[in-house]
Amino acid sequence: MPLYYEDDSVTLWNGDCRDIAVPACDLVVTDPPYEIEDMSRYFGIMTAAMRPSASFYCFGDKRMIAGSWYRQFPLPDKDILAWYYNNSPKPRGRWRMSMQLIIYGYRGGEGSFFDEDAARIPYSRGAEKNRGKPRASLGRYSNKTNYADDPGALPRDVIECPALVARLSSERVGHPDQKPLALVKKLVLASSRPGDVVIDPFAGSGTTLVAAKQTGRKAWGAEIEEKNCEMIASRLEQMNRDSGSVNAIEASF
Repeated sequence: MPLYYEDDSVTLWNGDCRDIAVPACDLVVTDPPYEIEDMSRYFGIMTAAMRPSASFYCFGDKRMIAGSWYRQFPLPDKDILAWYYNNSPKPRGRWRMSMQLIIYGYRGGEGSFFDEDAARIPYSRGAEKNRGKPRASLGRYSNKTNYADDPGALPRDVIECPALVARLSSERVGHPDQKPLALVKKLVLASSRPGDVVIDPFAGSGTTLVAAKQTGRKAWGAEIEEKNCEMIASRLEQMNRDSGSVNAIEASF
């Protein structure tokens, strides 16, 4: 299978991930075609590449995940997260669609990595107002403690992030199932360290590779459609040009 694109932090192959050697990785973030009913072999390839501290995120159609994918996912430490968006322009059905499920899995041994602070969410207005302030314990200020002064509320299994419509549509690059960069970056930051290897065997629009590159990770991807590879390479080359322009400006001062 041909190597389609490579720079100092990203490698992209044009082909089926079942026919390519998948490297050892610290994180998988992927979004397979939802019509694949049996993901067993793909899940096997991806989980075999995961290092002892690695994590896994797989977007999917909620019916497919509930009906087969979750059962097929081989790691015992697994859960289901939900990506919630309230800006879908054309919701369908009696209960209007505003979420997508994510299979979350991880290696459960010693050293399993999760950056809780990177996954925190903003406090509610009331909680932010009280942040770090003293509060009475059992109704008595003589037993007072302080409200938490953490940088945000603990992460939840529902991740809120707007879909790529309206003002966010400028992020789109032409792929029908493109995920928001902010959403994928949150997963990358929460479940990997700078310098780690992040892989996406169904690279699609390339958002996982872009998120990894932007946050100082190494990225590896495979994509079977050449037109999508062209799209991804264009995004990455634009990032390199933008970075080069910024570096040139900084060097001039």
